[in-house]
Amino acid sequence: MSESSTTRVLVAEDDLRIRTVLDRLLGAAGYYVKACVNGREALEAFLAALEQGEDFDLVVTDINMPEMGGEELLRLIKAKAPAVPVIVLTARTDPEIVTECFKGGAYRYLRKPFTGDDLREVVESALAEARNETDSAIATIDDEGWVELTAPSKQEYLDRFHDFCDTLIASRLDERAKNELKIAVQELGQNAIEWGNA
Repeated sequence: MSESSTTRVLVAEDDLRIRTVLDRLLGAAGYYVKACVNGREALEAFLAALEQGEDFDLVVTDINMPEMGGEELLRLIKAKAPAVPVIVLTARTDPEIVTECFKGGAYRYLRKPFTGDDLREVVESALAEARNETDSAIATIDDEGWVELTAPSKQEYLDRFHDFCDTLIASRLDERAKNELKIAVQELGQNAIEWGNA
């Protein structure tokens, strides 16, 4: 990671070991890290920073935490600062939770356990997109449960959709169906990129 130390990352994670790992990995990469034990404490830190004009550039939050979970934290942060990317962490593979997080504006869903490289990749990608992009990916769900994913024709969005699909179907489809869906999404995305959405 090559961001300067002025890049501010807010972490909400109730597991001390994971919170310590996040703090150390992000701190070693040169980020300023504020690590909180739950969503309530993170929201208080986020709002205090807004009042002082020292906004956070990125939020990393667990889903299941006492007092205030990651879904609620995501919703409240996006209401105050829609442009701030939020990365959601969880060991769960419940498709409904994943869908709700993406509907709420989560940048990426990072499944535990994750590696330092996994974290680095998603953090760098989130910060680069926040700096350089005005467009964003949108996930919508209709009353019948159909999910529509809309994004600019760029490989990084296609990678995020793959991650999204992996999580959604992990508990419902066999490996063959999962691979067929991944191939279909890749081909649709590559065609869109190659042909300029024509």
